[in-house]
Amino acid sequence: MILLAECVAACILFTLVVVAVSLKDPLAQVNNWPPAIQQRARELGLIREDGLLV
Repeated sequence: MILLAECVAACILFTLVVVAVSLKDPLAQVNNWPPAIQQRARELGLIREDGLLV
């Protein structure tokens, strides 16, 4: 039962961290997006060809 509570707490903490980073800078997670969206972000000049933020 303790293991279950620890797993749930870890999942909630991880989710909060990911959401906080995504809200602060939406492009921080660009490498996790589908290739078509990454390509569109390159076309718009939001990220460089090597995948780093401009």
